[in-house]
Amino acid sequence: GDLQIMLIRTARTVTAVAEGARARGHLLNAPLLAERTAHVVDLDINMHMNNAAFLAIAELERWRLVAMTGVLPLAIKHRWFFLARKAICEYYKPIDPLQKYFVLTRIVPEYACVLSDNYDSSRHEPEAFFKPHNTEQIFQDNDKWIYFEQSFFSGNAVKENFDNGTLPDISKGLIKDENVKLHCRTQLQTIVKTKKGITVRPKEINSMLQ
Repeated sequence: GDLQIMLIRTARTVTAVAEGARARGHLLNAPLLAERTAHVVDLDINMHMNNAAFLAIAELERWRLVAMTGVLPLAIKHRWFFLARKAICEYYKPIDPLQKYFVLTRIVPEYACVLSDNYDSSRHEPEAFFKPHNTEQIFQDNDKWIYFEQSFFSGNAVKENFDNGTLPDISKGLIKDENVKLHCRTQLQTIVKTKKGITVRPKEINSMLQ
């Protein structure tokens, strides 16, 4: 029932945070690739990964990222809260039971996120998809939002492409590489607030990690 789902979700979150904490030292501007498997709890009656499960897994990988980068300890120390404002999710291909897949998580500049008022498709850089952004490019002085982009892939070439820093352009959900399949792509606009409701700007967070 609902209690069982809550316990599973809590256990998964704790596990993601613990794994991220053990791998501490990941750069805030560097993409993170995680290999996962579609388990029974992720499936629906149609026997493929449920649409909502994509969002739940994406959240777990964000928890892993903030733990790996050291943002989570800062949040606990200063009593920060992560608040979501808008999200968009595009589904392309189903993920089957027990299928292995990869989740790519990265923080992108506001011009690269369709949820931003300053989105600029002309500045899209597919060749830099797996490469770390310069933090000065991601976070401007007046920025208050943090933009996450997460994509679900499968295929033998995903890990190799990640290691080589290359991947075909997926801006329109199209991949010509037969060895790489895109299943889902999601973007999230979020903000960090103190207990008193004061906005903690991304550039401030980044400077505290230096």
